Amino acid sequence: MQWVRLSVEFTQDALSDQQAQRGAWLELRTDDAVGLQQKVQAFGLKRVIHPYTPFFYIQAPGGQVFRIVSSKAM
Repeated sequence: MQWVRLSVEFTQDALSDQQAQRGAWLELRTDDAVGLQQKVQAFGLKRVIHPYTPFFYIQAPGGQVFRIVSSKAM
């Protein structure tokens, strides 16, 4: 298992959530994708629906968008 650390800085001139959606969308791989999807929704993170894909995306505070996918799908 590999861990990646991500640091986010909040500033007055940060992008809005809508502007951040135009940036890179990152992928989170986990052994329990369904469980993580349920946890982030229970936490209150916004789900992002992409009109052309069936994948599960969430938007973190600050606007960054992540796809949650099973590490077994590789």
